[in-house]
Amino acid sequence: MTLTLDGRMDEGQPIPAPSLAPDALLIAPSARIQAALLVRRARADRPFAELARALDTSWPAAKRLEDPHHSPTLRQLERAAAALGKRLVLAFE
Repeated sequence: MTLTLDGRMDEGQPIPAPSLAPDALLIAPSARIQAALLVRRARADRPFAELARALDTSWPAAKRLEDPHHSPTLRQLERAAAALGKRLVLAFE
């Protein structure tokens, strides 16, 4: 059975770090999936309750930031990044 990236996220399964092997196939997930992955990795083992408190929001609202089917605003991502000790950086490629 093959599980898609957003399927793995929906199931709460770990997402492996990108492979840097020379023969690796590189993919570019949608911005929505990338945002969810970045928040998930930055949060690491911190509980959602801690993130929710830092954002002055509810636990479900904090959890939605890691939902690949949800489209957070740039403001939400900036606030989440700051709460996690990071900064939001955007780029066009």
